[in-house]
Amino acid sequence: PGLTVGGHERLLGLHGSSVCALTLDEVAIPVENVLGEIGKGHRVALCTLNLGRMKMAANCAGTSKKALATAAAYAAERQQFGRPIASFGLIQAKLAEMAARAYAAESVAYRTAGLVYTALGALDHDARESLDAKLATLAEFSAECAMAKVFGSETYHGLSDEALQIFGGNGFSEDYPVARMYRDSRITRIYEGTSEICRLSVAKAILKRLDGGVLELPRPILPVRLELPDVDPARASALRAPVAGLRAICLDLLAQAVARFGTARLLDDERQAYPGGIATMAIELYAAESTALRVRKLEDGRPDADTSLAAALARLTFERAAGRIRQEAATLLSGLHAGDDLREALAAVDRRLPLPADRIALDGRVARALIERGGTLPDFAAA
Repeated sequence: PGLTVGGHERLLGLHGSSVCALTLDEVAIPVENVLGEIGKGHRVALCTLNLGRMKMAANCAGTSKKALATAAAYAAERQQFGRPIASFGLIQAKLAEMAARAYAAESVAYRTAGLVYTALGALDHDARESLDAKLATLAEFSAECAMAKVFGSETYHGLSDEALQIFGGNGFSEDYPVARMYRDSRITRIYEGTSEICRLSVAKAILKRLDGGVLELPRPILPVRLELPDVDPARASALRAPVAGLRAICLDLLAQAVARFGTARLLDDERQAYPGGIATMAIELYAAESTALRVRKLEDGRPDADTSLAAALARLTFERAAGRIRQEAATLLSGLHAGDDLREALAAVDRRLPLPADRIALDGRVARALIERGGTLPDFAAA
């Protein structure tokens, strides 16, 4: 009694699901059905949300790989002007970008799951039996779960869109699989927390770590000049210094924003552009770092294997992250500085970045390798 089930909603996507409004009115809950302690249900709800975001990241990584494989197969089969469209440069650029993003999304999902389950596994026997201990452990990774969810969902949405574009007019037809992918991908940026809410959650978690002494901010990097060597795209280990440069940029922007507004005022509603931008930078850093670490582990574990494709995907992920971080840094710095100070601040960011890779050659190499593999990506056990 007290439970009312509404009618089925007509959804844009996920047509196989049933969504109804549930109304609870003075519903009696048996005490044995209470999760956790009365009055502390929000802790259970928030940790459930964190797990949901982590699982959403894994789900989106899988569906992104499916979108990539579908697009690659179609591009290899579809003939235009007497040749497969996969041989055209602009299609190759799309496939290479899709491959890098899908590989990064998978890397982020696995890394996040590894962090969470390693922490849970490290609890002693008594703590494993304690709900409070589990909730406290899960709460430590709220930022990572939110970052993984945002990156995964935005990757899936982007890849479904590009897959549809590669299909051309056929992609707009429900007779082909990418139409469903496009519809179904849209909700992933909304449920389990919208991308905007997740970005604010990431920023709040970062500031909380800052206040708690877990995260230390560097001195401003404005007077520092760091010359980085060119990066060898054949080895992910060469990305160690460039990724460290991205981290330095992110931390410095955070330091400047905190110095200007303070941690509390930085989260004011009218200043959401700052925490949102900082979160976007952190998400891109997390993706670049996760991918580089994954490929480096693969290189170290199988020194005789050909890991060049995985390393190329890591380099493409870094290039995208560097571009987005540079863009977000410019936006945030323009609100913190003006005139010559802004020019110097932007120059300091650029000094942290290596020269860009030859994207045209890299895209072609990745796209051709992808087509040869039937649209599949290197996994964790093999190159």
